[in-house]
Amino acid sequence: AEMPLAYHEEALKAQAVACYTNCLRLKENSNKEKINGADISNDITVHQGYITEAERKEKWGEDFNKYESKLRDIVTEIQGEYLTYNDKICVAAFSAICTGTTETAENVWGSKTPYLVSVKSEGDKLSPTYSSTVTFSKSQFISIMKDLGVSIDSKADLRKIIGKPKTTKAGTVLNIKINSKEVSGSDIRTAFSLRSPAFKITATEKEVSFNVSGYGHGVGMSQYGADFMARQGSTYVEILKHYYKGVKIEK
Repeated sequence: AEMPLAYHEEALKAQAVACYTNCLRLKENSNKEKINGADISNDITVHQGYITEAERKEKWGEDFNKYESKLRDIVTEIQGEYLTYNDKICVAAFSAICTGTTETAENVWGSKTPYLVSVKSEGDKLSPTYSSTVTFSKSQFISIMKDLGVSIDSKADLRKIIGKPKTTKAGTVLNIKINSKEVSGSDIRTAFSLRSPAFKITATEKEVSFNVSGYGHGVGMSQYGADFMARQGSTYVEILKHYYKGVKIEK
């Protein structure tokens, strides 16, 4: 549910360990009252995805038997393996495609996590969906910004009221001044449904375009980067230890 089965086996093993790690952590810490008595939610906006056998058949079509067999072999091989840091189960964060450098947890979620720090992931730039652009008319932009508490006159020159974003080394927009009001990059991403918080803004008299890099929050393991590393010969252990600094793999 979380990674394409066309990806390399070693990348999929790394993903399986990350998912299992998150399951163990949630089982240990979850507020069951919020999810009907369960340890973990299959809502990807809450925890992580899950698809039934019927949904897998629909998703994979004629590749179902091949992918199902591949999946079972991978899970069987790593079953029971999980990540710890200082004897505590990790937050094994992952995203689809980073900017070429993963993001630190602090820049995205506001608190430091020693094993979720920026690392290079150059293979991501080779993804065919690394870059995306979305464009909004002037009136659309003004309307959405109003919902964010920023009032813009319809006669304003957008080129003059959109400031230069403050960004991290990984390219995540921390904040940007629009019509002299500071707005967080996270709020901009959500309001305009951007694929990641790493973006550049260009404006004309009539429209605003967001040029976006990557897909997802960029913290922890990059799935595309993991697949790239695997295809260069890295094992799932090497992949996990690259993206999660200083962790142990326990069973």
